[in-house]
Amino acid sequence: RLLLEMERGGEIMLRNRRYVLAAPAAAPAREPADAPDEARRRPAIAEGLYLAHRRGFGFVELDGPRRSVFVPPGQAGGALDGDRVRIAIRQERGGTRDVGEVVAVLARFRERVRGHLELSRREAWLVPINEKLPTVFLGTAAPEGLRQGDLAEARFTGYPQDDEEAPAGEVLRRIAEDDSPERIIDHILADHQFEPEFSPQALEEAARAARRPISARGREDLREL
Repeated sequence: RLLLEMERGGEIMLRNRRYVLAAPAAAPAREPADAPDEARRRPAIAEGLYLAHRRGFGFVELDGPRRSVFVPPGQAGGALDGDRVRIAIRQERGGTRDVGEVVAVLARFRERVRGHLELSRREAWLVPINEKLPTVFLGTAAPEGLRQGDLAEARFTGYPQDDEEAPAGEVLRRIAEDDSPERIIDHILADHQFEPEFSPQALEEAARAARRPISARGREDLREL
């Protein structure tokens, strides 16, 4: 939880499954009040975390003092929810609100995605569970052993360069579908890019701990609760 809060606050960023310190970004430049109109219209450049909305628009949480910039539909530059981006900030014409346009994706947040298969005669797609993410193109043939509507996990093999392009991916595995709390938690962890499986070393350590005798000294037995 603390790592996620630090990431959303711009203090750290996830790069190749490792957390690293986020490079400090200069605050958006402000032109003096007496600057020529043309100079005031020049966009300010800033960096931050892109947060998508399922309706097509989004926000960028800038580094430094918490501030969000609205990104209109079609201006995300191929960024996906959670990506670290660089944006150009302009003042909305005729208004006082700042709007942003993503000019570069600096770091991709997601490597995997879960969703339901949508198959046609010529194409296969994955419709993500997370409605903030676009549909993922899987190729021109149905993944082996999977059928229409199956829940699966895929790995991104290509990211969009603009908002008109779909990301590409390949299916890693089929996932059993149920509404149990364990499965829901598993989906949440996967969406935050945490590996749901424990390593063999962790499982062996747990097995050793389970074999260790438990002393009742100094303890109150609350297992029935």
